[in-house]
Amino acid sequence: VVDFIDHPYLTSGDLDLLESCQAYFKREIPYDHFILYHQNQQRIKSYSYEKKIALLDKIHSIPLGIRDQKFQVLRHLRVTTQDIDVFWCGKISNTLRITAVKHLKALSRQKSWNIVIMETPVAFDDYCRMVARSKITVSIAGAGWDCFRHYEAAALGSLPLMNRPTVEAVWWHDLPEEIFFENHFSNFATRLETLLADAALRNHALTAIETMIQKHALWSKIVDDI
Repeated sequence: VVDFIDHPYLTSGDLDLLESCQAYFKREIPYDHFILYHQNQQRIKSYSYEKKIALLDKIHSIPLGIRDQKFQVLRHLRVTTQDIDVFWCGKISNTLRITAVKHLKALSRQKSWNIVIMETPVAFDDYCRMVARSKITVSIAGAGWDCFRHYEAAALGSLPLMNRPTVEAVWWHDLPEEIFFENHFSNFATRLETLLADAALRNHALTAIETMIQKHALWSKIVDDI
């Protein structure tokens, strides 16, 4: 089974598949794997501890990743001069995103940074052009932590600044610390300030993300891993 669904739990149908499969590859796996059972509390009461563990042992983490061709196409849209310091574009679907927009609006009043905040939907081509022009693209978890924007920004040459993973997020944890901010936003502004002041650091972090994607998160590499 290959499960790219956003939610970090198993539905009743997912649990049926888990019981009958040899291996279950899932994108969103909470650190405490027992949380995967939370939608099926009544059902798993009858399971022994050994059975619960044996089922969880079948589950393996995979990244959401990006199609190989899409990654290459987006890389050709990069620009040599990035005139936008910080870019945000996304559906306001959770409180993390609401908080991010509040912080960015406050920073746009306090700093001389060129911060672009787009709160209404835009065509994908326009979105790509804006990301390519941006030194940093703020990329916040949506329904799940892993999202296509993490990969699209890197392909377009914009460093994604992400909230710290709330799930296992395989392959992301070994990347530079500077690309993550804490989920309570205590270091959000300082992360932006540090990255904007240090182009070499941004380039180093972006290269590390690109290397990870090309080794592990292109869809062909995910298929190889499976």
